Amino acid sequence: PKGKKGAEQYTRYMLEVALGANSSYTIRIYQMISSWKSKGGFRMSYKEFRHLLAIKPDAYSKFSDFKKKVLMPAQADLFEKADCWFNCDVDGFKTMERNSEGQKELYLNFKIITPEFKETMLKQRASIVNLLSVHFAFKDSDLQKLAHILDNENISSDVIIMKILKVSERIEESYKSSQPVKDKKAYALQSLLSNDWLK
Repeated sequence: PKGKKGAEQYTRYMLEVALGANSSYTIRIYQMISSWKSKGGFRMSYKEFRHLLAIKPDAYSKFSDFKKKVLMPAQADLFEKADCWFNCDVDGFKTMERNSEGQKELYLNFKIITPEFKETMLKQRASIVNLLSVHFAFKDSDLQKLAHILDNENISSDVIIMKILKVSERIEESYKSSQPVKDKKAYALQSLLSNDWLK
């Protein structure tokens, strides 16, 4: 980090992470994601990521073992304890893509989470809940059915808001047709639940 303050903060978190880590890979992974923090994330081939962690080719040969022994312990060490962390359980974290040579290769897509990002997301989600409650009369039981969407950090608040606006527009348009929406709340809930959010 540039500047004295940035360097001091980085050193403090580095020390806290190192002292509190249960995994020997945590500090290296922290250094990696910290360097990409300002960008919000990064994409790296699984092969290169293993190489940067100095993991021998014959160690954790299955990705499931690698995730269990390397990623998950580091994620637990960093989650809401450091100034940045990641979630390897989100959809799209690992993808099979073609590399520069045209060969299929496994890639890891890190979305870096920070306390500021988390706080902003929670405020945005609270606004969305309020929007649904005011305009569609959603109750707690209705919102609970949408919890898997509202709690998913992989779905941006902008995407959710745009979807809600489209649903609202369709309802308004229906009132001008021969088949108006009779139950506004039920229609909105079903529309939001049936949407493919990860496309």
